[in-house]
Amino acid sequence: MEVVLKKADMEGKRCYLESSRNVPNVGIYERFGFRLVREMLCDDEGEGVMLYCMIRDPNKGKEAESTEQGKDTIGEHGEARIES
Repeated sequence: MEVVLKKADMEGKRCYLESSRNVPNVGIYERFGFRLVREMLCDDEGEGVMLYCMIRDPNKGKEAESTEQGKDTIGEHGEARIES
């Protein structure tokens, strides 16, 4: 996660992620500067899972240097995506 967040900060890009768990994931990602913007039910023929959509605005200060490891990719439109 550290590499993607630093790159996003340097490029002034927002980051987006979806988590399938509220606790403890939302709190963990909030410590990285993400904020919860939407909870939505992803329903596949009656079997639903709640998704917690989060956004992180680019940091320009020292907060950008406090990160942990995680799985990360760059999205289709250039946004940083972190999946849990």
